[in-house]
Amino acid sequence: MKQEDNQFLMYARQKKISHKSKNIMDYRSIKHDPFEVNLLSPPKIYFQGPYYPLLIKKLFLGIEEMEIMISRLGDKPGAHQIYYSILDRIIGKILVIVRSYRLSYEEKPLEKSIKYLKDFASIAEHYKELKDMEEQIISIFSGEIIPPEIREKIKEFEMEKTEEFIIVYNNFRKNQLREILPVLRNPKPLFNKDVKDIEEEEINILREGIKKLIRETEELSLSDNSSYDFYYGRNTLTNLLDIILQTEDVFSYNRTSIEFFKKLLKDYENAYNINISYKWLKEKGFEEEALLLLKKEKEIRLNLIEDFTKFLEKLEEIKKAL
Repeated sequence: MKQEDNQFLMYARQKKISHKSKNIMDYRSIKHDPFEVNLLSPPKIYFQGPYYPLLIKKLFLGIEEMEIMISRLGDKPGAHQIYYSILDRIIGKILVIVRSYRLSYEEKPLEKSIKYLKDFASIAEHYKELKDMEEQIISIFSGEIIPPEIREKIKEFEMEKTEEFIIVYNNFRKNQLREILPVLRNPKPLFNKDVKDIEEEEINILREGIKKLIRETEELSLSDNSSYDFYYGRNTLTNLLDIILQTEDVFSYNRTSIEFFKKLLKDYENAYNINISYKWLKEKGFEEEALLLLKKEKEIRLNLIEDFTKFLEKLEEIKKAL
């Protein structure tokens, strides 16, 4: 038996890994047990030692989810398809895990992969804003018909952004993923380490990753010093909630804290969508309609600031669970 096969089987016995799951490149049908994998094609890349089990479980599930979603979207998805695919959120979940396990990869290939993923997720998120913006503008008229001149501008804007997005999307789908996936699917093996030590080490990696995001969130979230800080806080809160949801099976979080963060993030998203709609209307010369949204945004932002004390309390609860 080859040495690499022997090493794989030794670890497989410890973690109940199917022998067929040696092929990282063709990791596909992960069911309840992340190590029970059925592959259709012959192995190409082999496990050469143990890995952090939660990394394999959570990252590979996220990658599979992303691949399936992109496959379903095809080569010319529309704004509504992207909106309901939550592709940017799937990539966001992948990113928070990868960033926590930076030391498990070669630095340069990983940083390049992170940049590709981050840039595309940002572009997909902005493309999704088309639908949110349209809904906010419709809300101004309380069920009345949107003036033709506004509707025409929305249509022109959507066509322009769709053309731009499709080019970026297909470059990501056809080219960048070819570089990203081999990197993410090949973390460094952990030779000469006991399984118990690996598990304890992994818990510490996740704990430190969460603490880092908490510090970032404390520094910026709910700040009303500037529009930039306020909405950058939204991004840090998103990342924190992502990693919390990814580690619910690791740490005993208070469920009410999680639900509070979800509601808070939803309010952030609403304020952000109103903000971009306000800016768009103002830019296109629809001053009166823009001012209606500005008033609405300020009210939501004030409510969020009032939640600051409770927000800090919930952060403390998360810290205690680590």
